[in-house]
Amino acid sequence: MHYFVALLGWSAGVLTLVSALPQVISLLRTKDRRGISSWTYTIWALTSMGWCAWSLHVGAVPSAAVNALCVPILTTVVVLLRPSRTQTLLLLTGPLVCFGLGLLYVPALAAAASVLQVVSTLPSAKLAIQRTTDLSGVSSGTWALMAAASACWIAYDIGIGYALAGAATVLTLVCSIVIAVKARTYQHPTSPAFSTTTELAPAT
Repeated sequence: MHYFVALLGWSAGVLTLVSALPQVISLLRTKDRRGISSWTYTIWALTSMGWCAWSLHVGAVPSAAVNALCVPILTTVVVLLRPSRTQTLLLLTGPLVCFGLGLLYVPALAAAASVLQVVSTLPSAKLAIQRTTDLSGVSSGTWALMAAASACWIAYDIGIGYALAGAATVLTLVCSIVIAVKARTYQHPTSPAFSTTTELAPAT
């Protein structure tokens, strides 16, 4: 059982690490930014910074390594989406804030990272459920991988006795599934709701 739980943890880490790659590849290939929330990836990058700092403070080296590798991938997405000055400032100061908070009070850093993790998918989920949003730039593969990663994290957290952390990840799982399904449905229309005559508003 111990090895199975460990396997879930490593699977969750790997899936989280590679989940943003389909979106990066899509952006580099098509330059299509429609429907992609830059705030989701900004918050997601800040979340990885927080978990990286927390992991180093508590000695969880594998977790620190995974999150450290996530940061440049997620930051690349934000850069390709042309971040605002606020987002740029947050990304530049994020590491200093995270490590500073960790030095002051490590549990507060874990709490902050957990909150960021929970809310990170909400901007993208909001765009996905809006009927008039053009989702042509959104990679359904990224969100399918994130859904798989979330499912593994939930099982892993329950397996190691962190049921509360697993419960918090349920929102990420639900939002990821919604975004993946809506993005795939938009890119492969099968209903009148996605008729080419539908007026589409630009993504924000």
